[in-house]
Amino acid sequence: MTIRKTLRLALLLVMAGTLLPGCFVFIDDDDDDDPPPPVVNYLPEIIGAETQWFCEYSETANDYYFEFVTVVEDDDGPADVQYVDVTVFDADTTWEVDSFGLIYEGDGVWGGIVWEEESNLYEWCGRPIDVNFLATDRAGATDSFTLYYN
Repeated sequence: MTIRKTLRLALLLVMAGTLLPGCFVFIDDDDDDDPPPPVVNYLPEIIGAETQWFCEYSETANDYYFEFVTVVEDDDGPADVQYVDVTVFDADTTWEVDSFGLIYEGDGVWGGIVWEEESNLYEWCGRPIDVNFLATDRAGATDSFTLYYN
């Protein structure tokens, strides 16, 4: 075959190729059969050194009140902690006296005040009680911490 025939054949092939509809082929090397990565949920953690309760008398209200405070850390962020509950027990019998939720105050701090006359804590100020704090995050993971009467 001469060079002229070879060039003519090559030119015909190029022209014929331009008349054909074209498409792009993408190769996806991601295997769709792989399981999705696991979702990591960090557990909430009640900071025991920052957890406290006390009972005092308010002359203005003429009533005793209990105040409860705790700090809860969560590596998923403070907004991951959904609620913190407090349960008060009689330290002598472990009988549950009352239970209620705390309010988020910011920076991982949860707190609340309960008036004695408006709760089952009536006449419990000064008596031996144990207080359990329970933090729950959005995935249902929990942490608890109990302050025991000494």
